[in-house]
Amino acid sequence: MKTYKIGRDTDNDIVINDQDVRVSRYHATLTIHDNGTITINDQSTNGTYVNGVKIKSQIETAVSTSDSIVLAKTTQLDWNLISTATILKPMYIASESQKPVYSATPQKAKNTSIMQTIGWILIVIGIIGIYRTGLSFTF
Repeated sequence: MKTYKIGRDTDNDIVINDQDVRVSRYHATLTIHDNGTITINDQSTNGTYVNGVKIKSQIETAVSTSDSIVLAKTTQLDWNLISTATILKPMYIASESQKPVYSATPQKAKNTSIMQTIGWILIVIGIIGIYRTGLSFTF
């Protein structure tokens, strides 16, 4: 298990340079568990957002590397820093000004074309089955 401390203070594993001081000194912890699951624990005043939804403070929340994690509505976590961050050598990222995140936007399913193909195959199989049984329909 590896835990990364995230915040403004220099003793964090990932140090956030936030000139507006919205990100807390010890904002959150990100834990990569031995079984490969990843959780984040918000410990801040201004909140942590996963895919636009504010997570509850002091509660482990499951996340994945495809999730967008925004600290205090100002700084997006760069997942590329997670594998290179160490306790002895903190990584620094600058706060970016971005539009506030208010709600999550649903992601479009990636396997839509596969599902459509399967649907068409089932329709064709149904038509062939009706034809073979000799049923007829009058419109």
